[in-house]
Amino acid sequence: MYEVERLRQLGYNLNSKYLVHSIENYSYISSNGLGEFKYTINFTLKEDLKKDLFIFSLFPVEKIQIIEKNIKLFENNIEKLCNFNINLSNLEMIYVFSLKLECNLAKNRNYLLLFNIKYKNSLDNPDKLYKVLKRIYGETSIANFFILTRNFPVMRYSVWLKYEGFEISRSELVITDKINQYGKPENIIYKNDIKIFNDEVRATIDFPIPDTAYVILTKLCSKK
Repeated sequence: MYEVERLRQLGYNLNSKYLVHSIENYSYISSNGLGEFKYTINFTLKEDLKKDLFIFSLFPVEKIQIIEKNIKLFENNIEKLCNFNINLSNLEMIYVFSLKLECNLAKNRNYLLLFNIKYKNSLDNPDKLYKVLKRIYGETSIANFFILTRNFPVMRYSVWLKYEGFEISRSELVITDKINQYGKPENIIYKNDIKIFNDEVRATIDFPIPDTAYVILTKLCSKK
């Protein structure tokens, strides 16, 4: 499965305090206002962390309500007691999901995080959002993912958009710490064109970020 293979490449940041071995079984499903978001993360820490590991994901829904969740953490193949703090916020029709692991994590141990939530879209007309997203993104499979710690905020952002029926001519990724009332970036931290491969947009960026940052995918247009 291409999505799984690409997610595995999210990989190895030797300058940070974590080391992600693999991200597997990723899937994003949405139909008739109902959705499911799940993944499996296998990681090792390079030093002890005390309740400050955050995991973020972005996916294209709006005003969602979680109806079922199942989150488990294993340490060296033994289930570990941990409090999972979930936060949901909305930015430009892209919902930001954040998961905080509120437990002490030790270096040089193998961790496996199993995450699955089922949700419903609380829009009055779910098809309305789908049509808007289809106009902006085409037929999409979005996988945006990064991990950070308080002491060393490193962002790892990846996005893949799958298009059917037309080719993509250009896409641009902008990261900013300030946006105006119209949703436009005022102070651009990072800006770069995204590579295009066989009607797919792919980007993986790894760099320090401030405490507050917005990720904007823009200038997405087709050749047809």
